This record gives sequence, C-alpha cells and structure tokens, in this order.
Amino acid sequence: FVNSWHIVPCLVGEDERTLGKLMQRTPMISPFKPLAPKSIIPKKLVSILNVIGLRILDFESHMFSENTKEVAVKRLFDFVQPPTTEGILRALQFSLPSGIGEDELIHKISRRFKDISNSEKTQLREWLRDGGNLEAGDENSLDDYLKMLLGALPIYPVYGEENYNNLTRTKYLPPDGADASLLDNNFVMVRNRHDELMVQFLGVKTMELNIFYEKYLCPRFVHGSFSQDLRDVALLKMLDDLPLIMKNHESVEKISGMNIFPTREDQNKLVCARDLFDPEAPTLDGLLHDSMVPSDGFCQPARLAALRILGLRTSLTYDGVLHISRNVESMASSSTRSAISLGNKLLHFLDNDMTVKTLLKACRDKDNEGNENIVTTCDGVVESENEIEVVENFELDSTEGLFITSLIETSWLPINNGSNVRDNQSLFPPKMNQVSISAPTNTRPKDDQWLCSFRMDTLPVNLRSELLQQLFGWDKPIKVEVITLQLLALAQDFDSHSNLHLYRQKLASIVPQLYQILDSHFCTADVDQKQAIFSMLSESPWIYVGDCFVCSNQVAFECPENARPHLFSVPQELVCFKSLMEHCGVRDKFSADDFVKVLSGLASSLDGASASTKQLDLAIGIAKLLSRTSDEELDLVEKKSIYLPSYNKTMHRAVDMTFDDAPWLSSIVTGRTRAQRFVHKDIDNETCTKLGVKSLRLKLTSQSGLVKIPCPSVEALCQLHENRKLGLKEDCKAILDLIDVGEKYGSKSVSVLFDKRVHRSESLLHPMLEGAQGPAVIVCLFDLVLDVESILPMTSPAHYYSQSTKGHFGHPRFGSSICGAFRLADTVQILSGNQLMFFDPSGECFSDGGMSQETNAESPSDTGAAENAEIRPAISLKKDRPTGRRYFISNDFPNQFPDQLDPFLSLPFGIKESFSRSNNSQEKGLSFRGTVFRLPLRMENEASKICKQFFPEKRIDSLMKKMVDVSPTSFLFTYNLQNISVFEWKASDSRESRLNCSRLNSSPIARRNHIDALRSNTEWQKSNNKLEKLWKKTWIPLQSSLLLSVASVKSSDQEDEIVDTFLIHSLLAPNRLRDMACTEALSNLSLIPVVSLAVHLGKKKKNNILDIKPKGALFVGLNTLEKTALPFFVNAPLFINELSGRAILCKDDDSKFQSLFPRIREVEMKSTGEKRNLSLHVWNAQALKSAYNDLIPIVLKEVRDFVDRDLTLEKAHLYRYWPRLAHVTENSFVTPNIYNGLTDIKTPFYLTKRGFETIDKGLFLSDQKLKSRAANFFSVTFTIFTVPRVVGNDLEKIGAPIKTLKPSTARQYLKKSSVSQSLSRDPDTALELLEFCLSDIP
Repeated sequence: FVNSWHIVPCLVGEDERTLGKLMQRTPMISPFKPLAPKSIIPKKLVSILNVIGLRILDFESHMFSENTKEVAVKRLFDFVQPPTTEGILRALQFSLPSGIGEDELIHKISRRFKDISNSEKTQLREWLRDGGNLEAGDENSLDDYLKMLLGALPIYPVYGEENYNNLTRTKYLPPDGADASLLDNNFVMVRNRHDELMVQFLGVKTMELNIFYEKYLCPRFVHGSFSQDLRDVALLKMLDDLPLIMKNHESVEKISGMNIFPTREDQNKLVCARDLFDPEAPTLDGLLHDSMVPSDGFCQPARLAALRILGLRTSLTYDGVLHISRNVESMASSSTRSAISLGNKLLHFLDNDMTVKTLLKACRDKDNEGNENIVTTCDGVVESENEIEVVENFELDSTEGLFITSLIETSWLPINNGSNVRDNQSLFPPKMNQVSISAPTNTRPKDDQWLCSFRMDTLPVNLRSELLQQLFGWDKPIKVEVITLQLLALAQDFDSHSNLHLYRQKLASIVPQLYQILDSHFCTADVDQKQAIFSMLSESPWIYVGDCFVCSNQVAFECPENARPHLFSVPQELVCFKSLMEHCGVRDKFSADDFVKVLSGLASSLDGASASTKQLDLAIGIAKLLSRTSDEELDLVEKKSIYLPSYNKTMHRAVDMTFDDAPWLSSIVTGRTRAQRFVHKDIDNETCTKLGVKSLRLKLTSQSGLVKIPCPSVEALCQLHENRKLGLKEDCKAILDLIDVGEKYGSKSVSVLFDKRVHRSESLLHPMLEGAQGPAVIVCLFDLVLDVESILPMTSPAHYYSQSTKGHFGHPRFGSSICGAFRLADTVQILSGNQLMFFDPSGECFSDGGMSQETNAESPSDTGAAENAEIRPAISLKKDRPTGRRYFISNDFPNQFPDQLDPFLSLPFGIKESFSRSNNSQEKGLSFRGTVFRLPLRMENEASKICKQFFPEKRIDSLMKKMVDVSPTSFLFTYNLQNISVFEWKASDSRESRLNCSRLNSSPIARRNHIDALRSNTEWQKSNNKLEKLWKKTWIPLQSSLLLSVASVKSSDQEDEIVDTFLIHSLLAPNRLRDMACTEALSNLSLIPVVSLAVHLGKKKKNNILDIKPKGALFVGLNTLEKTALPFFVNAPLFINELSGRAILCKDDDSKFQSLFPRIREVEMKSTGEKRNLSLHVWNAQALKSAYNDLIPIVLKEVRDFVDRDLTLEKAHLYRYWPRLAHVTENSFVTPNIYNGLTDIKTPFYLTKRGFETIDKGLFLSDQKLKSRAANFFSVTFTIFTVPRVVGNDLEKIGAPIKTLKPSTARQYLKKSSVSQSLSRDPDTALELLEFCLSDIP
C-alpha cells in the first residue's frame, strides 16, 4: 500500500476529511503519541496546523474503532509525525519543497501565516515552547534545520509597528531599562522567562548598552527618527548612562563625533559634541554664538560634565574661529552693530602671535595625526625651535590651507568706511563701497588706506601681531591693479574735494608713492600685465601736473609753448618715472588727435572772438604740425573737429572753410568770393587739403551738382586683371567690352579713337588729373545716354562676378563691361548726356576722406558681397576710401574748367556742337546724346596699383591695327551694332585721321529677323503637360541661314570700299544642348540654346576679288579673340571665366575662381531645395560639340551651293573650308562624324571637270607623282576629282568608301583595256604610264 493507495484518513480543515496516500515523509501529524493516546493536540491547534498546510491523522473516522486506534498509531508511526514540537516542524519541513533557499522558505511560510491571528500565533508559539520542552542551552533538542525552521515562523512579538515577525534576520533583546518607545522591530518582545529562554535558544542575544547607543539610537538621532522631546529625553538618559558606556572607549569616541546634540540657536540643528563650546568657559566669554553652544536643557553642570567627556570644547580652536567669523558675516546684513562688536572681539582675540601660533599648530597636528615621523607636514606652517611661522605656499586641501583660506575670504573684519569723518579739516581717501564688514583679502591695515582705499577696505587700527598680518597677506605689496584704481580715484576726486589745499598737500606725498609702485611693477611685469594696466590708464586722467590730473594723450615730454590748458609737458619731478610714462602712452611728442583737441579747445575758448597774436601763432603752428603727421595718423582724426584761423583771425571748422587753389576761377567769381570763408594766408594749400579744407574749384563744382559715387576698389580690380595675360588680345578685349555695353543698350554706331595728344592741365577739377590729360583710348557710343544707376554696376567687379552668367540676347555675359577698361587706364572718364563722371580707384584724385558718402546713387560695392555670390574683397579697404565723382555739366562748366573738357570737346563726335545747341536753347545744363568713355593710357613712367600693362607708342599702334582687324567681324552675331569707326589722332596733327570704318552692308532687318526667329521660338522648351511633352519629344532642331556683308573703308583708299561676305548658319536647340538648357539648374539663366557657324566667303574691292585666308574664332555675341584651328567663326552661349577672360572649357578653367568665391556657382533646386554647383564647362563643351559636329557639314554644303552659283568664284574655293583631319583631332569638341554628311552618296560635294559629283562617281588622286601625259590619259579615261590631295587623304584615314587612282588601279585597267594600239603610237605617254604603274614596287 505504501506510495500507492490513498487509505489514510486525515483532517485537512475544519470538519473536512479526506484520504491521504501512505508514504514516507508525509506532512501528517498524529493527534496523540503512541504511548500516550490521551495526550491529544488541542482542537484549536489542529485548525492552526491545518491552515499552515499540515494534515492531522483522523482517528474519529469510522475506519478506526476504539480498540484499533492504538494499534493503528503504532503501525503508522513510521509514516506520520508525533504531536511534538519536532514532529510539527518535521511535518512542516515535508510540506515544503525540498532544496529551496532560505529567502524562498521564509516567503512561503509567511504566506501560510497570513490568515493566522496574533492570538493564534501566540498559542502556537506557547505550545511549541512548552510542548517541545525547549530550554536555552539545550543544543540537542532540535537539529539546525529545524531550529532554523522554527525561527522562520512569524510567531514572535517584536517592538515597533510590526507586532509579530520571524527571527531569521538578526534580532536582539533590548538592554535593561531601554524605553520601549525607542525600539523597533529589530528587538524581540518577551513577556516571561519562558519566552526569553525560547528566543535565546534560537540565537537571540541581548544588545549591550554601548552598542545600543552607538549603533542603534545615535544614528537615528542623526536621521531625525524621533520627535524632539523623545530625542532629548533619550540623549539625557544617554548622558546619565555615560559612566557605563565609558567602559568601551571606542563607542565613546564614535558617539562624540555624531551630530546628535541640539544647539541653543536651533533645536532642530544637531551637531556633534566636539563642535560645541562650553558656555561656562571663562576664556570664551562674549565670543560664542548660540549656534556654538548646546541647548539650554543640556547646560546643567552634570550634563556639561558628560558633554566634556564627549569632546565639548573649553577653548577656541581654528574651526571655532571660522565659525565665529561666519557668524559675523551672516549678522552683518541684519545687525551691523552686533556684527562689528563680535568682529572686534574676534580680531582682539586673534591679534596675538601666540594665539595664531597655537591655531596653526593645531592645524598642523590635525594633518600629522597618525604619522609620528613627520616633523613638517604642511607647506603653510613650519615648526622650528617651538616657533611657528606662516609661509607663502601652503596646500589648499590641507587643514591649515582650508583654515587660512576660509579665514581670509570670510567677511568678518570691522573696517573704516569714513563715517567717523565729521569736519572739513579731516581727510579721508576716496572709497568705492561704504560697507562695515569686509574680508581680510579685501582689506589692508590703516597705514595703507591712501594707497588702496578706493578698491580695498582698511582697518581703523593697525595690528600688533606680525604673524596675523602675514597670515592675512598684508606683508605683501598691494596689487598693482588696486594701486591703479586708487590713482584714478584720487584724480576723479580732485576737483570735487571740499578741502582742496589739504588734499593737494596729501597728494604731494601719496602720488609719488603710487607712481613708484607702478614703475617697479612695469620693470618686472610681462606683456599681458603691462597691457592690462595700460588699458586702465589710457583713457582716464592719472598724471598729476600740479594743479590737475590729465590723461596720457594730453602729456608729452616735449610740448609746444603756451599749449596749456590743452596740452602739457611731463613735470620735472615725474621725469624719473619716464619708463612708466612711456609704457602708459606718454609720447615724446604729440599726435594728430592731440593737435585737433588743442585747436578745438582754442576755438571753444574764443567763442567767435578774434584771436590774439599769441593765440594766432599757436593755431597756425599747431595746424602745420597737424598736417605733417602721417597719413595713417591723420586718417584717424575726425575732420569735423579740426578748427583753423580765417583771414579775420576767427576760428572756424576746417570743413566749412575754403582755400584759393584756382586763380583763374577767382577772377570769374569776383564779387562772390566775399561769401567764401578763406583760411588764413599763412596756412598753405597743401596743409589745407590734408586738414579737410575745400578748394575753391571743388566748392564751385559742388555747387554745380557734384555727387560722390561709389568707386571700385584697387584690390578688386587688381584681382580681376592680375590673372589675365599681358598682350594685345586682352587690351583689345577691353575695348570690345565697352562696345558690348553699346550693343546691350541698343547703340547702333560706335567710334574708337586713339588720341595721342597731350592736353593742357591748368584748369582741371583736381590737380592730380594732370596725368590723365595725355594719350587715351576713346570709345563713343552714339545715341545712347546712360545714367549713373546704369553705369555703377558695370564698374563693380562684385556685380560682374555675380551677374556674369546672366548676359543678354540669351547668352552669358560677353565681357567685364567697364571693369575691363581699367586694364588700360587707372582713371576712367565718362561723359554721358549732361553728366561727367570720374572713377579713380587708386584715390590719387578723389577719396571720401573717411567721411560718409554724399550720394543718392545705389550701386554694388566691392566692400560687400554680391547677394548670391557671397563675394568678399581680396584685401580690406582703408578708411580713406577712393570714390568716384559725378558732375552735372552746367552752362558755366566749360568756362570754369576748359582744360578738363577739352579732351572731349575737341573730339570729332559732335560734342562741342551739341553743347552749343543746348546752350543756345537755354536749357538747364549742357548735354550730348551719346556716351563717351575716355581711357587715359597708362604710361611707362607711371606706377599702377591695378595693372602692370603700359602703353608706349608702338604698343598703341599695334592695338590700333588689332582693332582695325577685328572691326569687320563684330557684326556677325550682334543685334544692334551697325557701324564701327576707328580713328587716330597723332600728337603732331591738327585733326584725326580715319583708320577704318566698317558698316553693315546688308540689311540690318534681315539680320534682326534671323536672330528674332531663333530667339522668339519657345517650342523647344520642355513642358510639364503630358500631351505637350509627348509632342515635343519629336522636336527637330530649327535651322536658319543668312548671307551678311560688311563694307569697310580704309584710310589709304577712302573712295573704294572693301566688302566682306559671310555665310551664317544657326541651329536652335540641338537635342543634347536642348536637354541641358531645360534642366532645373540652368533654366533660371534664360539661356537660348542657339549655336551658329559663320564662314568668310570672300572679299571684294570694286569688281576685284581679293584673296582671303579663312580663320576661325569663338564668339559670344562679339569676338572673344580665342582662335580655333578650323576656318569657322563659332558663336555659342559660352560661359567666360571672370578672372582669365577665357571660355571655360574644362573643370580646371574655373577652379581658381571657385576657390576664391566657393558659393558663386551655386543654384537652388526649387523642386528639392538642395543647392548644386553649376558645371559650366559641361555646358560649354556641349555647345561647341553641337556647333561643330551638327553645323560643319551643313555649312559646307551651303558654301558649295554659294560657289556653284557665284560665277566670280572658283569652285575649288570650297575646299579652303575643308575641316582638315589633323585639326579635327586637335580639337576635342569635334569628332570624325562630321565627315559622314560629306561622304553620303547623295551629296555631290567633290569637284570634277563636269562639276560637283558624289563620292562614288570618281577617283581621288593618290600621293604617287603623276606626270602630265599620264594625267591627261587618266583624265580622259576616268572621272578624276580635282580636289586638294589632303581631302582624299583625310577621307582615306577615316575609312570613307573612296576610290583612289593608285598604280595598282592603273595596272588592272591597262590589263583589261584595249588601249595598247593607241599607246603604241604615243610612246612618251606609254612610258609615263609604265613609270606610274611601277612606282609602288620597291
């Protein structure tokens, strides 16, 4: 039956019966012992055991009779547990899983006891105690596991909120006499001796009294676990028990260091006994604050005696000193008198060398605690022969370091704030803060008050203790910054002092001391320290000159006589401090700003009255000294603050005065000069100019409408031109840049004159303009008047850079506009309409003088950035920045400045006649309908900041010739330009001579229609509309051609015109170029993807045909002067590099410009918002590829048709334009595919005796030499192409399907032909044929 059948009746609950399995280790208990069947477990206990999971053998069951119970118990004794303590614990053991840990065991048992009441727990404990016969010391009654299991039962009463608990965690019995209200659940509650023996049997011990206070009560006092009253009662009890606790010295030591005792100031603030002071100690009378003594309840003699055992202090220690000092600091804000009183007492206590030594030794002993071998442990204290001294370098983290640092940084010293000064006969130095308590670090002894009172506080008395002064650092010199501020405060207090006489006497002794300290400092200080002091003194009065304090800039070692009270010389008694003075800005002599202040002060003192002779001499002398200062120094001076004497000896602002620098004008304005305020005659014109006095000529021109306008900077122009090569090509492009301006704004006629004359230079707008009266290049744009708002952007490199990709007529900008003119000239002069403008970037003639610009014109400035390009100037600009000038040409202007206008009025452009008409019509001002650019050429003897290109006469002649050559081709791709004339005016001639006059000979309307048809067509543009997009996929590039003739007249043959004929063919939106133009990145540039090819067909003079050599060049509207190897003029929307002036054909061409201006090529994609860099070389490359590869075959066919129709031209003229393969391979933008259209069998392109034939209809001659008879024979026999041999060679090299007359061809023909009889009659021909047929055999 064992371990198989459920046959054992048992109780599992109240009146609940069941059958249990018969097995070993069953958690079942017999209700009585086998030998004592009447000793039955109480019924109440049975129910408790059932609740905690134990079963009781059910003898009340019908399975057992009275006779069989005893026998059954005996039989079941090995399977059920007896009703004893051990039996119950063993049953409990069997009811729990085996192998579980202690924590899990306690958890499971606790859950079983959760429904057991406290009384039931008591009943179970008492039964287990009494029924088990447990006695303390009986180790054999239970094994260890059962003892552990018994202790794990939560049946033991404990103190605190929990009534019952187990004994698994360490528990104690409280010591005798312990207050139950202080105990928690760590202590077991026993009600009788039996309970005590039971828990002792289970390992619970009584806590010793010293441990009870040290480790239990005191930590809870610290953490505030008890109420204030309960805590104080317990503390007093502890003090009473102290004799018993003292048996363990370690416990007493630990308790003495715990923060458990309340102070008199705050009952809730607990401190340790060692931090409290004995209120009955006579040496501490008056020094102790309530926060430093125990609360009143602990101040009875017996209790104080116990506290002294715990460390209550009877004398003032170093931390006590710190405590008192902090109390003084905290009291100062609420009770100043109490704080001062306590501070005085503490100072009196410390003002004794022995006291200081004792405190420092205590600090040292604290640091040396536990290390008997160390004699000197703290760098702050040294012990020698029982003497202690303070040394400078103590360790901050040592006890002494912390003590000294805290003591000198805490505000506790009562200081002298001058409140005791009551009468005017007493002196007190200046003071910044009126406080009563201060820290020793901010304080000095009374003797130092005149040296530091402004920045530092001073004691009302001097200290007796040298050691305390050393501790405070008062043995060291006062900081030089404090000395400096004191000096400045004395100077500031000088004029306001009530007793000036006594104050001066005091200063006589104090100021030299201050200077001496500063002078010594400057001898040893580093650069940064010197600079700090200099910064403090530089702008404030600090030099005592006997009757006042003055600033450094008012004093010099040399000073003009009679300069007081404006300028001063260094007093003789201060000369010994020369080094100090020089370091702080006192100069040997005065600067420009000093002189300006003297003149301004003199004017202020005169207040409109005439100056005396002495004052006049001073003013004139100072003015001359001021003008002799350097330009850099004078630039820093505010010109409006300069005053000068006038003719009538009164002082006026220099900017409001005039000097007569134009004698020829004086006579013109006679009668009006009285309205001018002229500078005194003893001040020369050069001095006047430097000091801002206006010249008479400038004043008159200002009245005539002078306006300052922005001018490009030298640095920006230099940056633009330094990357371009020195040569005629770039010089010529500078002129073409100006012609491009006319083309952009619609001028049809342009004249270029090379003026080699030198004009008079007396009556000029500025004397320095004399250098611009020599040889010049003049460009006149007829019928075009440009206002200043249009001109200014064209003079700005910054604007040019930012707008260079946005030109006109659908292609990028051709050149650099007026910026390019500065390649030829340092000063550009422009006459347009009724305005005369000067641009002088070098500032030789015009500058703003550091003043604000007086202009209403708005223009990009080279000092700033173009908005989109973020351009920065290469070099920072000076304050005195060059400016341009715009003059309104009044009716009097030619009479006032005849020499200035002579270079314009003498020109053969009708300017003088136009001015005369304006004058006669009584219009306001004189005007010319046109724009004239005058570029005074740079001569070899002139140093230029902009460009190093000079123009001797030979170079001017070369430039003229270059311009003559370029003129006829300038009409090929322009829209407005119809006439270009080039003139020369030699210095020895009385008038100009014409070099060339080129005009558009064909219809200008035809040219415009040709361009408009391409420009106005927008069908090539891609659309987002799906239907339209589908339709435009079938786009076929639009073609247009034009015959254009240009007539030119040379100076050598004025009557006979030379007519040049050009064929132009244009292609709109070739596929690849169209795709690129429609991309989001390029669409904003409004490019028109048109490429054009032009060829020079011929040149005629009257009826004579002149020989030509076709050339090629790149155009962007106008000629870029970049040659091509092929004989075609190519016009395409090419981007030009802003710095080099050349087309951007590879990535490196644009690298330098992008490195200078990294974001200039950026465009923002509207669809995504991202920014991308434009690869302009990709666009340029595709434009050239489209122009060459798509147009060359077409143009050659048109040339063939032209020469075929024109009977005056030889048909072989066509092959002058043949694209030679050698040149094609040199050009990376041309591919051999251009020959495909020329080798088509449908294209008759190759010349024979009968005319043009297709490539399959004849033979090309080979390189073998063919004699005349043989050639005649073959010409009759075969169709021979009469083309240059290079044509056939090129076609053969590219693999074109051509037939060539070779020796092998001749041999085959002669074998098959029946010409032997005819050749037998002509042996000479036969011999030549034989020679040819054998020429390829080695």
